[in-house]
Amino acid sequence: MKMHILTLISYKVFPAQMGGQKGIADFYYYLSAYNKITILASNNNKLEDIPFESKYNCLFPQGKGIFNIFKLPFVLQLIRNKQIDIIIVEHSYWGWYGYLLRMITGKPFVIHSHNIEALRFKMQGRIYWRIYAWYEKKIH
Repeated sequence: MKMHILTLISYKVFPAQMGGQKGIADFYYYLSAYNKITILASNNNKLEDIPFESKYNCLFPQGKGIFNIFKLPFVLQLIRNKQIDIIIVEHSYWGWYGYLLRMITGKPFVIHSHNIEALRFKMQGRIYWRIYAWYEKKIH
């Protein structure tokens, strides 16, 4: 029995050109061989570039992600209408949204991480890296 997976992507991935984009696109391509996938991507992805049957590009991109709280009614309706079994969020940035969806719907969520972002922020000299390290630890 196939699960129906909703994935939330907060930045431009399609068409996949760079390594990280290709990693995400390929991950869902191979996962779709075993499960139904619905892509819910940020609006800087063109719908025609997303190579999946069930796809939407209405989310605010990274940097404006907090405004996706206003998209919550749409996302909740999508979860109900598509009978979503599990939610995958790309990167820890979306962890808060996945957690919120879990609390409202009871559906499990997974963070598909590519980096330990707090360490990357530390190496970049960003002053808030410790706050993000705390958040990343809690959300994972």
